[in-house]
This record gives sequence, structure tokens and C-alpha cells, in this order.
Amino acid sequence: MYNVKKDFPIFKNQGDPYVYLDSAATTHKPQCVIDSIVDYYSSSYATVNRALYTASHDITFAHWQVRSKVGSWIGAQYDQEIIFTRGTTSSLNLLAIAANDSWLAGGTVVISEAEHHANLVSWELACQRSGATIKKVRVDDEGMVNCNHLEQLLKQGVQLVSLAHVSNVSGAVLPLPEIAHLVHRYEALFAVDGAQGVGKGPLNLSEWGVDFYAFSGHKLYAPTGIGVLYGKKELLESLPPVEGGGDMVIVYDFEELSYQEPPLRFEAGTPHIAGVLGLGAAIDYLQALPFSITDRLTELTHFLYEQLLTVPGIQIIGPKQGAARGSLCSISIPGVQASDLGFLLDGRGISVRSGHQCSQPAMVRWDLGHVLRASLGIYNDQQDILLFVEALKDILRAYRS
Repeated sequence: MYNVKKDFPIFKNQGDPYVYLDSAATTHKPQCVIDSIVDYYSSSYATVNRALYTASHDITFAHWQVRSKVGSWIGAQYDQEIIFTRGTTSSLNLLAIAANDSWLAGGTVVISEAEHHANLVSWELACQRSGATIKKVRVDDEGMVNCNHLEQLLKQGVQLVSLAHVSNVSGAVLPLPEIAHLVHRYEALFAVDGAQGVGKGPLNLSEWGVDFYAFSGHKLYAPTGIGVLYGKKELLESLPPVEGGGDMVIVYDFEELSYQEPPLRFEAGTPHIAGVLGLGAAIDYLQALPFSITDRLTELTHFLYEQLLTVPGIQIIGPKQGAARGSLCSISIPGVQASDLGFLLDGRGISVRSGHQCSQPAMVRWDLGHVLRASLGIYNDQQDILLFVEALKDILRAYRS
């Protein structure tokens, strides 16, 4: 089997053992991504979209090429459908603010009762400003959206539905084509929080009918501070800019103001060029791997689930074995604080996430205070999972004795 860890310098530089099971929060970076950033700052540094000298021309071309790479990864139809942002949260807020000025006044937005705060609060703020209403669609015990309830809400009149592709708590994977078809039947728009979906393998958003898709580069083995908002070209063209500044304007002379076409309309100011180049390098790396990312993560997730079933007294949140699940498992153990477990596991070189996972409504939905979450990346292997589960069992034995 291909040794992915050798491509990631952090595994050489951390202690032994170093079991990293928090890729749902952020992924580590392969050497090629780090090299792309160093090369930009040391050998090819210039700004983009503003100058005619050679260095600027070359980096502008490279910067735009990354739109094509992103479009290929997520299945966009046009490069112009790729807007660079700071991350998923930034993308969702950009969309919510722009929609607030266009579609939302007096209308309705539907989100699920188990969303991440990025998808909850961005729309809450937009609706507060516009006088629109938020309605929540129910999810079942495994975290899947109740499509019958969603249809009931859509029949009442809805402008936009915004849901997570993959839940960061339950791991439930939504059937995006099915939901997009349902949403469009009632002439609403469909936005997706793709933070946990984009790293699981290539997507096909244009074929699936998704109108908007937001994600962060740092969950795709790229740098922090770079993200993407995908939007169908005709929809982006109908939206007003959210920020003003350099590069997003064609003419401004105190009497006339005209804006660039998307995506530049939504990219005011000097962009995070190094982050964009790092994102491109990450996609190049992923596409060159000699195995299917989707298959690898699916197999590892099944193995993680099976091993967790051997731990006495735990509750695994989300889909049962065999159902579609993102590459994570959240667990709850009655009478045991998740934060205590996270601290004790860290003492054994094992990194997991404990807490409400930035999704307090999800904790309410499953009647939980906090959970312990183990999430996988392409660099994990079965040995990582075995070390985690054995350490968890050992800690629980001591905890209960």
C-alpha cells in the first residue's frame, strides 16, 4: 500500500506515536503544498490582475489556472463559477449577505436542525437584516434530512435551502442530487456547506444540480485562509457585490459605478495568492495519488466503526455500518466527559476532537452535551485506528475502576 505519511513532513517532525484523528477540523499539508508557497514567496512573488510586467502576468495566469483545477475537482461547468474566499464560513456569509440584498426580503430560508454554526449563524444574521424567516427541517436519528418534512416546508414557499453535504457531528452524507431535484421542483435555490464533503473525493456539482457549494482549502490538504464559493454562473451574475475595492470595479468616477463580472465582482482587494497556489498544489497532489481517495476513506471509516463497536458502553452517533457516512465517528459515553477523554488521549499521542463541534443544535437533537470525534484523512491507516481504540479502552477501564 502507498505510504501517504511520507508525503507529509509533520509526521516526521512530531513525536512517536503521533496519531492524528482530527482531519474533519483541519488536514495536514503535503510537502508539495508547502513547497508551492515557499516558491511563490521566494522565486515568483508578484501581485495578480493588476500589472503587465512578466512576473505579474505569470502569477496571474497561475492564479487563474487554479480556478480550473478547483472546477475540475468539484464538477463546475465554468471557471467563472469559482470565487476565492477565506474559507467555508466566509463563503456562506458572502452568499447570505448577497442573497439578503437580492432574494430574501420577507422570504424563508430552510436549514436543518443539525447544522454547523457557519451555516446556521450566517443565515440567521441575513434573515435578521432582511426580515426573512428561518425554518428548520428535521433530521432522523442517523442525521439524514427528512425529505417528507422538507417538502412540507417547501410547499409553504421557500427562497433557499442550505444544508451540509456531510454532517460534522453525525457523519451523515446527504443525497445531493435527490435533494436538489426536490428543492428545484418548488422553485427554491439549494446551497450546500461542503466543508466535510470536498475532501472525500471529486464531486459533480453541475450534474447534481447544486446551486451553491462552500468549502475550505485547509480541509483539502491546502493552506488555511483560502476557500471557495461555487455558484452557478447565471446565479452569480444576478448577485450584487458584497465588498468594494480594487479589482471588482470597472468604472468609478463619482457619477458612474460599474462592477466586474463574477468571480472578480466578489474578490475585492489583493487576494490570498499564496493560499490559492497552495490549493492548486493540493488538488494536483490528490489527483496524482495512485488510489481512489473515496475508496480509501470509506474502507478506513468502516474499520473505525467496527473497532468502536468493540468498546463497551459507547454510543456511536449517526449512520449505522453500511450506510453512507463521512470519514468520521462521533461517540458519547454516559458518565464520562468527552473533554477528559480528549485530554487523556492527547497524553498518549492521539489527537481527537472533544466538545460540541461548533454545532450546539446538533447536541440538542441527540440530547448530548459533548461528543468525542475521531475523523480520518488520506494519511491515516488501520494502525492509527487500532492505537486509538486500544487507548480508549484502556482509559475507560481505568476510569470505571
